[in-house]
Amino acid sequence: MRPLKTYNQAVEALLSLNNLPVKQYMKDPKQCALYIKRLQWLLNRVGNPEKKLRFIHVAGTSGKGSVTTMLHEILRAAGYRVGSYTSPYVSTFTERWHLDGKLIHPDDLVACANRVLSGVERAVLECPEGPTSFFETLVAIAFVYFYEKKCDWVVLETGCGGDFDATNVIPSPHLAVITSIGLDHTELLGKTRAAIARRKAGIFKPKTIAVIGEDDPAIAQQLKRYATAARAKKIIMAGEYPITNIAVDERGTTMMYRGERWRLGMVGTFQAHNARVAIEAARALKLPINAIIRGLGNARIPGRAEIMQTKPVVMLDGAHNQDKMKGIMDTVAALYPKQPLSCLVAATDNENKERMFDALFRRARRIAVTRFTTHHRPALDPRKLFTRAKSAHPRAETRLFLSPHDGLQYLLERAAKDEIILVTGSFFLVGDVRTRWMPEHRIITKQNPFV
Repeated sequence: MRPLKTYNQAVEALLSLNNLPVKQYMKDPKQCALYIKRLQWLLNRVGNPEKKLRFIHVAGTSGKGSVTTMLHEILRAAGYRVGSYTSPYVSTFTERWHLDGKLIHPDDLVACANRVLSGVERAVLECPEGPTSFFETLVAIAFVYFYEKKCDWVVLETGCGGDFDATNVIPSPHLAVITSIGLDHTELLGKTRAAIARRKAGIFKPKTIAVIGEDDPAIAQQLKRYATAARAKKIIMAGEYPITNIAVDERGTTMMYRGERWRLGMVGTFQAHNARVAIEAARALKLPINAIIRGLGNARIPGRAEIMQTKPVVMLDGAHNQDKMKGIMDTVAALYPKQPLSCLVAATDNENKERMFDALFRRARRIAVTRFTTHHRPALDPRKLFTRAKSAHPRAETRLFLSPHDGLQYLLERAAKDEIILVTGSFFLVGDVRTRWMPEHRIITKQNPFV
């Protein structure tokens, strides 16, 4: 293929992989392992950078992106050169790759994309399992980038599941962290929490320190058995340690844990659980307590209980499953117990996705139903959401908008000064409207999602 010369060319070339026919092995349990073989074939042709890096692998239904970010900042505060890979992005493509607190530079993305895409092109005809998918290709770029930048640590977030997720191509990580187990991606991972736990436990490997954050004792013990069977060298049950005195304000979250008061830079009652997991992972690495304190205070993540303005408050949260929706509803109740609430909602087109909105719909006085505009993922039919909203709260003022920007403007024009407007249901929706406050070009050039 001809070399890519600009950032836009690189993004276009990578996004175009979404329409390349690839075998969806995860839907056939007998062939799931071929995902890993496909990516390994590609990595063999770019020098196997994954075998030269030191990893912390993070999986879980909820919280894995936040825990990945917390660990990134803790390691930075401890003086390490650290890279992290997360998905999906919220506002801009470069948000997937972080190096020492900054997003990947556009020139670095172009260089890494050129190197990896040449291998993808060869794979179309030469790889027995076919070419790598869009997601697998981005994971390969992460390994190439972090190796070339000489990272001391890489914090790697799984995409979906664990055992056959593309990120599980790595050798035994130093730490394997599972944040929580809930019902999401059930069409791929299983219909029960026990079945999903089995898939996510696939990141446990020999000589790995396993950190288990799940609160449910039965599921936590199940994960512990899987870690033991995988010959993990140490197992840390983070969920066994109580968290108390959780409080949130518009600047972050505080909590008491292990006799210490902790201040988190992230807003959300649910972030206390994530911080506990990050603290136990950091303790397992024997990192200084001051680095843990500074890292948790510095860690921020776009699109998670993110307050973009006040009077009225506009909060963005990419909650896209039942557990995450409960988490953001608890946070809204803690921050704004008496203020009126309106919402702008959309979701991806997954099984029974509209059910997760019922509690929000019953609380909201005004509901704007919409879709996200990205063209590489199907959105849930907004008519389904509209019908669900009308059924859950017949007295609410409910409207449907094809444009999320029109829906947001509708709510802003009618909001009282003390009103809360919650934008939620999908990170793709959050990314659409976040550009109102954070233009994409500025994020890319400044390598910072909060400028």
